[in-house]
Parts: sequence; C-alpha cells; structure tokens
Amino acid sequence: FYNCTALTAVYYCGTETEWNNIDIKTDNESLINVTRYYYSNTKPTTPGNYWHYDENGNPVVWDV
Repeated sequence: FYNCTALTAVYYCGTETEWNNIDIKTDNESLINVTRYYYSNTKPTTPGNYWHYDENGNPVVWDV
C-alpha cells in the first residue's frame, strides 16, 4: 500500500485484535492511517467501526 494516496477505508474480515497482530511496516502510512472496519455478522452492541454483508453481498457499515 506504499504511496496509495486514494485509500480511505479498509474492510477487514477479522477482529480489531487480529488486525493489531499484523506487522505493518512504517512505509505504509496510507494503510496505518486509514479508517478500518472490522467484520461482524451481527449488529454490535458497543461503539466502533463494524461492517457486514447485505442481502446482495455488498459490504455495509453497521450503524452503531
């Protein structure tokens, strides 16, 4: 993702804990500073950035 200036969001298919275990090198500021959404099959009850697939298979951010 080096020099990827158009990156605005990442829809990650795992948890925030799993994301934090990824070793992202320092030359990837675009990936480090992007808004991240973590997958949740059911609507979360706590605030945060979560997403799921809608009935058409499209990623949708949960309104929490």
